[in-house]
Amino acid sequence: MATHRPSELAIGESTLEPPLTLSTETATPAAAQEAHVRELLNRWGSGGFFRLKYMGEKIFVDRIEQGAAYVVDLRTHYEERTFRQIEEPYGGGPVDDNRVPPDVWQVPVRPAAEFEQQVEKVVVPGTERVALCGGCAGNGRVVCPQCHGQGHRVCPNCGGTGMIEQQVAVAGPGDPKNNTMTAPRVLRRRCHCGGGQVRCSACAGNGAQTCGRCRGTGRTKTFEQLQARFYVVEGRQVLDDTPVADKALGELTGECELELKAPLITGHRQVSEKVGQCIAAELKKSHAIDARQQRVLAQSLNVARIPQTEVKYTYAGVERRLWICGKEERVFAPGAPWQRERYWLLVGGIVVAAAIVLVVLAFVLVR
Repeated sequence: MATHRPSELAIGESTLEPPLTLSTETATPAAAQEAHVRELLNRWGSGGFFRLKYMGEKIFVDRIEQGAAYVVDLRTHYEERTFRQIEEPYGGGPVDDNRVPPDVWQVPVRPAAEFEQQVEKVVVPGTERVALCGGCAGNGRVVCPQCHGQGHRVCPNCGGTGMIEQQVAVAGPGDPKNNTMTAPRVLRRRCHCGGGQVRCSACAGNGAQTCGRCRGTGRTKTFEQLQARFYVVEGRQVLDDTPVADKALGELTGECELELKAPLITGHRQVSEKVGQCIAAELKKSHAIDARQQRVLAQSLNVARIPQTEVKYTYAGVERRLWICGKEERVFAPGAPWQRERYWLLVGGIVVAAAIVLVVLAFVLVR
């Protein structure tokens, strides 16, 4: 075991020596592992302002245990097909209405690449129909909604009165001290409209507009449009019994436990019971679709084993635990000891800075 540094030694004192390390060439596997853990904790302690520097040399290591977490990733590529009725102006041309419309999955659609997300819209063959426009009854024009067919509307400037009132200030008699006074006065003048009405700009005074549904043709074409939506659903489950956050574990790399890719995954090789149950639940959920509108195009399953080293240690008489996870050997140490003197130094600095600001403000205000 490496030398234990007294916890009361202040960080940053000139008497603090570099951490001691063990030679892994002559140490036993257990001793070499403990030396490696201490080295990692020394490095971790130097990476944060409040962390305990040289933490690896200041703790008593009670036990080191190896474990693992598992990250199950399942990606599923779906295709979903839906219909909707479309109406558009008809200005002539061929009409596809002489054949039986195909089934939803028989309509040809440009396929998506593997795990590509896109939307394709196509006309369903045999569903086109031409009819008189329901908006204008085939006339091509409709009553102007702005003037209700009158061709003119109330002038917005005078409100239909033909006169515009304007309030102005005029000079009045002076006060006893000969100061000029002003008084409000209302002036009325004729509006340029000439009678309170102006020509409707929406229909140019005709009282009618081109029908928006048929754009003046008097006929529309309706058809069934198929929308094929290709989308990917990604599911991630982290199997872990430690307090380490699942999100943090999911960002780490580990060893590939299982990797599969198929149009539809229905089975896999033997894995641990816990992992197998998770995979079965995720596959069952991904296969629960409405076959009339959806289908699975491809699936990808990856299971990663994230190595974990649990370290039980004692510091200042208190038993604690930490974890070293992933190939990155990232340290997660909830409740780890920290440098309180740096905390109070920071608080003191904030208080001093606030006091200086208040003094400066007081000086500026009293000038």
